[in-house]
Amino acid sequence: VSATYTINGTIGTLSFSPAAGTYSSAQTVSITCSTSNVSIYYTTDGTTPTTSSNLYSTPLTISNDTTLKARAFKNGWTSSDVATASYVISYTLYVNPASTGGTYNGLSWTTAYHTITDALNVACDGDTIWVATGTYNERLTAKSGVAMYGGFAGTETTLESRDHRYSVVQVNGSNTGVVLTIPQNAASDTIIDGFKISGGGTSSTGGGILINANAEPVITNCYISGNTATAGGGIYVDTAAPVIANNMIISNSATSGSAIYLKSSPAVITNNTIVVNTGSTYGSVYIDSGSAPVIANNIIYGNTLGILSASGTPTLRNNCVYNNTNYNYSGLSAGTNDISTDPLFVDSSNLDYHLNTGSPCINTGSDTDMHTSIDWDKQVRKNGSAVDMGVDEAYSVETPSISANGGTFVAPKSVEITCATSGATIRYTTDGTDPTTSSDEYTEALSLESSCTVKARAF
Repeated sequence: VSATYTINGTIGTLSFSPAAGTYSSAQTVSITCSTSNVSIYYTTDGTTPTTSSNLYSTPLTISNDTTLKARAFKNGWTSSDVATASYVISYTLYVNPASTGGTYNGLSWTTAYHTITDALNVACDGDTIWVATGTYNERLTAKSGVAMYGGFAGTETTLESRDHRYSVVQVNGSNTGVVLTIPQNAASDTIIDGFKISGGGTSSTGGGILINANAEPVITNCYISGNTATAGGGIYVDTAAPVIANNMIISNSATSGSAIYLKSSPAVITNNTIVVNTGSTYGSVYIDSGSAPVIANNIIYGNTLGILSASGTPTLRNNCVYNNTNYNYSGLSAGTNDISTDPLFVDSSNLDYHLNTGSPCINTGSDTDMHTSIDWDKQVRKNGSAVDMGVDEAYSVETPSISANGGTFVAPKSVEITCATSGATIRYTTDGTDPTTSSDEYTEALSLESSCTVKARAF
C-alpha cells in the first residue's frame, strides 16, 4: 500500500543578529529563519531579494552604512516576508602627524592619518574625525554630516578629555585661498570644533571659512585669526544658516565684514569674542539686506568697524559693542540689553580676553541664546544669575600660595606654588615683574639657584 503526501506551508520569520542600529565599528551579521531547511537570499542595495539574489551561507561583514534585506525560500512553500535591517556604521577617524604605526588607516592614534585631508577623503556621513595637535598646512573642504574635532594631544579616549587651548590644532592656508570650505547643503550635524583657522588669503570671499548655500554647520571653540579677503575675512556666510558660537575671531581683515560677512543668512551668532579685526569700509560684522541673523551674547571690541546692517533685519540682544574705531553701530541701533561699556578683559594687550572681576559682561547675557554648555576654558556655563557675554564664563580664581616665605637660603632652594581653584593655570616670574598669561607656566617645583623675587598669579 502507498500514500503520497504533499506538504506545504508558509515560511516563518527571519532574524538578524546583531539587530539593526548604529555602531562604531564593522559588524558581523547572521541571518536565521524560524523554519528549517530554507534557502535565504539577501541584497544590500535596497532591492527586494529573489532567488537570483545573493545566497546566504556565512555571516556577512557590514562595514559601511547598509540596508540589508533578506527573504527565505523553500520548494512548495510560500516564501517568507521580506526582512529589513538598516545598519549605520559611524567611525572615529584619527589624525596625528606624529603617528608611527607603519600602517596608516586612521582607526587609532597609533595608525592615525598624517593629514586631515586623508581623513576627509574616506569619511562618510555620521563619521567623526579627531585631530591631534600640530600645524596642518592644508586647505580643507568639510563633508556634510562629518564632525571634526581638534584639540587632542594624541592619546585621549574620550572627547571630553581634550583641551583645545593647549593641544592647538592649527590649519594654515598659507595665504593661497580659503582655509576651510563648508559645501552646499551641509547638514546641521556638520561640526567644526576646536581648530585654529589661519593663513587664509583671497581676493574674493571668505578668508578663514567659507560657508556655502543652504549649509547649516555648527562652528564652535575655534580661534579664527590672521585671515584676509575682500569680504568675510574671518567667515563668509553665503545664503546659509550656520551656528557660530563660542569662537575667538581675532585680527582678520577685509573691506567688508572683516570678522563675519552675512549674505542672505539667518545665522545664529552667539557668545563669540570678536576683537581687533580691521576693515576699511563695511563693518567687522556685515549684515546684508537679505539677512535676518540672531546676534547675541557677543563681545565686539576694538575693531576698526563695529556692526553694519545694509537694510538687513537682524535680532540683536545682550551684546557688548565697545571701542570700535569708526563706529559701534551703522545702519541699525543697539539691540535689547546691548551695552557699550569696557568689557574689562584681564590683559587684552597680551591676548588674554578673560573677563576681569567687575566686568559688565558677567551675568548679563541671554540664557535663551546660550548654545554651548561649557566655555572656552572647559568650565560649566552658566556660573551665576545669567550667562556671561563672550567666550569666557567668569569664575573667581584663588590667589596662589608659595610654599616658603621669602628669606635667605642655601642654594638650591625648592619652591612650590599651589592654587586652591580647580583647573587654574599658574603663571610666574622671577624678575619681579607681575605675571601675565604670557609668563612661564608653573608645572613643577622651582629650583632657585640665585637670588630672585618669585611672583605668581593664577588664571
